[in-house]
Amino acid sequence: MKHALLRTLLLACACAGLAFAQDELRFWAPTHPGDTWIYQRESGGGSNPTIERWRTEETVVRSAVVAEGTIVVRRIRILSGKPPVAQAKEQAWLIHGDCLYDLDPGDWDPRHPNQLSPAFSAMPPWNGGEHVRVFCFPLGDGKTWGKESGHEWRVADVNNQDPSSPDKGKTFHVSSYIGSGLTEDVWFERGVGIVRETDVHAGSQEETRLMLFEPGPSVAIGSVPAPIGEMGVRYTYNSLAISTSGESNQSGASIYGQYFFKGAGPQWSGRGLLGIAADFSGSSSGSGSLYTYLFAPRVSTEWPRAHLVYYFEPIIGGAHVRVNGTAITGLAASATRNSFAYGFGAGADLLIGQHYVVSLLHVEDVSLEVPDVASGTSRWRSDSRISGGIGFRFGQR
Repeated sequence: MKHALLRTLLLACACAGLAFAQDELRFWAPTHPGDTWIYQRESGGGSNPTIERWRTEETVVRSAVVAEGTIVVRRIRILSGKPPVAQAKEQAWLIHGDCLYDLDPGDWDPRHPNQLSPAFSAMPPWNGGEHVRVFCFPLGDGKTWGKESGHEWRVADVNNQDPSSPDKGKTFHVSSYIGSGLTEDVWFERGVGIVRETDVHAGSQEETRLMLFEPGPSVAIGSVPAPIGEMGVRYTYNSLAISTSGESNQSGASIYGQYFFKGAGPQWSGRGLLGIAADFSGSSSGSGSLYTYLFAPRVSTEWPRAHLVYYFEPIIGGAHVRVNGTAITGLAASATRNSFAYGFGAGADLLIGQHYVVSLLHVEDVSLEVPDVASGTSRWRSDSRISGGIGFRFGQR
């Protein structure tokens, strides 16, 4: 039993780690529809003494999932001035794993926005293809990446309260020698993206500075289809009252599921206001064991910017309790009891991407009948339980 529970816990932790790794990038470089950056740009020096200045607006307009990852399309508008070279009206990034690839015209064509070029797909950078601009997250002092694609990047330094950031935030300066005398330096701020950039080549320089970043609006109520359901696993820790003065502290695991009612209320990134949840849990220690099968209507609310969901649920169901007499009273006997169970639960979840849910904290207080080994009778006792784990959402209405 202990080995099975340990394997379950390790699997849950591994899944949670994978979910966080895949979505860490989105916390560093925003890629949600409506995210908008306004940049002041200038170019000149070298053989061109004239300094050209212009201002652009970049807005994430859509994304598409492909075999290589996720294509994120940005609309580019010239707000003032005139760039020395004509700029495309749309550009794209590719998210693959925890890396962001700045796609060149030869990698992606706006006329076919939901696919990459055959040449890129045949030899992507992570399989030996050459690529110039790639940023891998999370950033940390001294981190390097991109050597396998022909252009190594490194975190050159970290700047607290960087004056080049509009909000004087903490920036991470990454640098790469591209070749043929060209050096690129980029400054990232977590949650904002690129706040400054310089390209130096043969005495000429192009510099970009962020003037304003405006996150996309919260998902409108009812604008995102609700999922059909959610399933997941949790690690649980129980404190079960087995007598007026004794407790049985137990570790275990649970499997849960949730069904979302269609049109039940406001939706945020796919979560409805009202659903029904079911949970099967098992835990044990030297003093006994507890198995529960619980059901609950669940009422949820959300904190949109933090991607947090809070919920409350009244619980009903059943329980199977075993108390080991030797561990509690010194008696050789043990006793079991099947019982009705009721109580309440509450918790907080973090939505990671479209499908992953991390159960940050799930708490329950459940009343059930617990056998008394010495007297042979049963008494109503309380079980306090805390849990945490990982879930996965599926289906779409």
